Amino acid sequence: MRAQRPSPEDIVRFSDAPAPARHIIFRDWLRAHPEDREVYRDAKRAAAAASNARGERVSEYNERKSDTIREIYARAFRDASFID
Repeated sequence: MRAQRPSPEDIVRFSDAPAPARHIIFRDWLRAHPEDREVYRDAKRAAAAASNARGERVSEYNERKSDTIREIYARAFRDASFID
């Protein structure tokens, strides 16, 4: 059995890091809230289009969608009583 080639979507995760738990919360929130899934999709598409048009790097693409991601995290964390 051969391992598949890594893809750009692969993420290295460490078991004691907070990021994996945060990513799972985000994923589960999007699965349960189609309206936020659409908001996230639209933000990603707009960020990709703008970044591609300007020849930017991934860091600029990530920055373009970061406000949307923070807003979604805030709703998910509030719902889970992690924040007020």
